Amino acid sequence: MNTQDLLARYTEGERDFRGTDLSKAVLSEALLDACDFRWADLHWADLSEAHLNRAKLRQAVMIRAELTDSRMEGADLCQADLYKCVLERALMSRAILNGTKLRRAHMADVNLVGSSLIGATLREANLRGAKLMEAILLAADMSETSLIEADLSGSNLANANLNSADLTKANLRNADLSEADLRDATLHGADLSNADLSGAVLVEADLSHAVLNGADLYGVNLRDAKFHQTLMPNGQVI
Repeated sequence: MNTQDLLARYTEGERDFRGTDLSKAVLSEALLDACDFRWADLHWADLSEAHLNRAKLRQAVMIRAELTDSRMEGADLCQADLYKCVLERALMSRAILNGTKLRRAHMADVNLVGSSLIGATLREANLRGAKLMEAILLAADMSETSLIEADLSGSNLANANLNSADLTKANLRNADLSEADLRDATLHGADLSNADLSGAVLVEADLSHAVLNGADLYGVNLRDAKFHQTLMPNGQVI
C-alpha cells in the first residue's frame, strides 16, 4: 500500500491496516490516531511528528523507523521490534511496551510517564533526559543503557537488568529497584532517596555524590562499590 492510499482510506474512516507493508513509507505529520497496525511492516518508515495515539502496533516491525516528535500516547507496542529506531522527544505516556525490542534505540527526552515496559529490551538505548515517572519496568533489560538525567521517580524497576547502565544524575526517588542488577552501573549524583534497593546487586557501581537518604539497602551487595561524598540512609556522608 502506498502512502496516498493509506491516508485516503484513513480519511474515509478506515482504521484496520493489520499486516500492511509500509516499509520506507513517508508519513511524517500524518494523523493516524487509533489505527490498527498490528503485524505491519514499518521498517525505515518516516513517522516523525505523526499522531499515533491509541494506535495498535503490537508485533509491528519498526526497525530504524523515524519517530522523532511523534505522539503515541496510550499506544500498544507490545512485542514490536523498534531496533535502532529514533524516538527523540516522542510523547508516549501510558503506552504499553511489554516485551518490546528497543535495543540501541535513540530515545532522548522521550515521555514515557506511566507507561508499561515489562520485560522490554532497552539494551544500549539512549534515554538521556527521558521522563519515566511511575513507569513499570519489571525485569526490563536496560544494560548499557544511557539514562543520564532521566526521571525514574516512583518507577518499578524490580528485577531489572541495569548492568553497566549510566544513571548519572538520574532521579530515582521512591523507585523500586529491589533485586535489580546494577553491577558496574554509574549512579554518580543520582537521587535514590527512599528507593527500595533491597536485594539489589551494586558490585563495582559508582555511587559517588549519590543521595541514598531513606533508601532500603537490606541485603544489597555493595562489594567494591565506589563512594565519595555519598549521602547514606543514616545521614552519614562517606
